[in-house]
Amino acid sequence: MRRPEGAATIIGIGTYLPRDVVSNAELIKRTGIKSSDRGIRVRTGIGQRHFVSGDDEHPSDMAVLASRQALLTAGATGKKIHTLLVATDRPDYQSPSTASIVHGELNLPEHVLAKDEKAACAGGVMVLHEAAARVRDEGGQALAIATNTLSSAILVPPVDPRTVILFGDGAGAMVIEKRPESHVPVFAFRTIPNRAALGSDIGGERFVPEGPQDPRIGIRMDGKVVGATAVPTMTELAIVAAQKAGVYNHQSGRIEWDEIDLLVPHQGNGHLVAAVGKELGAPSEKLVSTIEHHGNTSATTIFLALDHALREGQAPPKARVLFTSFGAGFVAAAGIMNVDIQRPTNSSITTT
Repeated sequence: MRRPEGAATIIGIGTYLPRDVVSNAELIKRTGIKSSDRGIRVRTGIGQRHFVSGDDEHPSDMAVLASRQALLTAGATGKKIHTLLVATDRPDYQSPSTASIVHGELNLPEHVLAKDEKAACAGGVMVLHEAAARVRDEGGQALAIATNTLSSAILVPPVDPRTVILFGDGAGAMVIEKRPESHVPVFAFRTIPNRAALGSDIGGERFVPEGPQDPRIGIRMDGKVVGATAVPTMTELAIVAAQKAGVYNHQSGRIEWDEIDLLVPHQGNGHLVAAVGKELGAPSEKLVSTIEHHGNTSATTIFLALDHALREGQAPPKARVLFTSFGAGFVAAAGIMNVDIQRPTNSSITTT
């Protein structure tokens, strides 16, 4: 459905990947885990990840750099921004919010709403949803951001070989504004409480770490349970979003892929991405898989994946994108939004 006044659209995108590029071989060397490059690739689809290094790559630092690139590709100055949303599970501080720090570094006006979103790997779609709603109601522009430094959790001794091979650091940002030719964005959500299967205990009142090397600081994950829940949930939510958007053929039981330019699943694991694409019947040329280059960066993965797909010409500058994601909680989110980025999207600040 289109509205005469236009609908919320992604008009700018930027990403940041830290300087320290860690190949599988280097990861094995640093952590001492018993594996191999081939073993990690077969198990996860990951060839490398990026880890923060130094005092200029905190979550807010990465978010600011990604946001500046997103504003650049949108041809925006920031003067129309009224909302700034940051999805993160590894904030700079418990308080104040990472969003407020980013707000200050971008020199945005005081009337701009700035807040964090904590929804693990589903956080990227969550902030897109709220940004789109704010633009629908207020006009103007919104910044949707995701930033995470998961290396601070996975590298705590004793290293867990199940999680250290999966995660990496990075940030992404998108500028949202109304466009007259765009379809109305649609979203769908699920909450399936299961704290035991996936999570991290640090940062809450129930857990006080016994020093910087307390193993409970790390990420706790039951891969079999996560995989068995994530694939059907991400698939189901993508279908619900397609139904809401009117691009689902009930007779064939399939999404009408001629109406969708890209499928961007959360890049949690190479097998996860492939399985969701297969379940949804997505054409291979429309399925975005970039986890090989950056690992699982939680809420940030959909930003990195979309940016890569646009820069590589996997979709035109004007595109309709289906996102689907799943994270700790469990919480899951899917959505369909239009992209209209007229400037070249070679906007990623990265060492690769």
